[in-house]
Amino acid sequence: MSKTHILLISIVAAAILIFAGLWFFQGGGKSGDTATTTGETTSIRDEDSGIEVKFEGEEGVTINTIPADIKPPAVPHPDLDHVVQFASNFPEIGRSAVRNNIDGLIAELQDDPQLAATWFNLGLQYKKAGDYEATRDAWEYVILLAPTNVVTLNNLGNLYHLHLRNYVKAESNFLSALVNNPNNPSAYFGLHELYRYSYKTETTLAADTLKDGLTVLVGDVNLLVTLASYYRDTADTTNAKKYFEEVLVIASTNGDIELVNAIKAEIEKL
Repeated sequence: MSKTHILLISIVAAAILIFAGLWFFQGGGKSGDTATTTGETTSIRDEDSGIEVKFEGEEGVTINTIPADIKPPAVPHPDLDHVVQFASNFPEIGRSAVRNNIDGLIAELQDDPQLAATWFNLGLQYKKAGDYEATRDAWEYVILLAPTNVVTLNNLGNLYHLHLRNYVKAESNFLSALVNNPNNPSAYFGLHELYRYSYKTETTLAADTLKDGLTVLVGDVNLLVTLASYYRDTADTTNAKKYFEEVLVIASTNGDIELVNAIKAEIEKL
């Protein structure tokens, strides 16, 4: 496989982790977390933030609110009369569906403004529309309701980095996510991208962040491939070879022939 292919592997792997993390409303290892599996359905409950996520095979994901002792935040909730502002390039044909989704979520929040999952989903709809300020307001309110919710912290990190261009707040949210759950690959990837391309780029933080992740998620192939690719792209052949070889050992042990061949090709090109 080509250098482009293996780089694509690392990018796609990171993207999959970040997208998967979007649905995991859990603090990571807290006593209030429970997970059950029945047939093709997996249910994850976070009693602290009052959110349950169900994965139902190929049917998709549902996010529900469960009873939880959530104290109302000291500040008012975002304006439920906000009119969504669509990005100029958002197709007109799809706007009515988004508006309908938003109207349904707002109706739920008018009945109970403390529904963290509903606020999160409202933020998703605003983000889909390209209304990033409204997305921010909805997700920041989720953090007031559930301060340790790492999924919202990860998403705020990406929102501040990629859309609002507030790199200080992006860093703060990713770091908060790691404080609440160090076993959180999405935050390591988010910080790596932030430091590599946008913020504190003159430092070694882009690599250091991935190394920090590997001290917690030992042998994580996605982190290792991303780190090796980073060193390859920055012309640090020694370290690129070191981390590609670590991936090679793991891939060989796991019998992943495709990855073995891809990594061997990368090492030969260094």
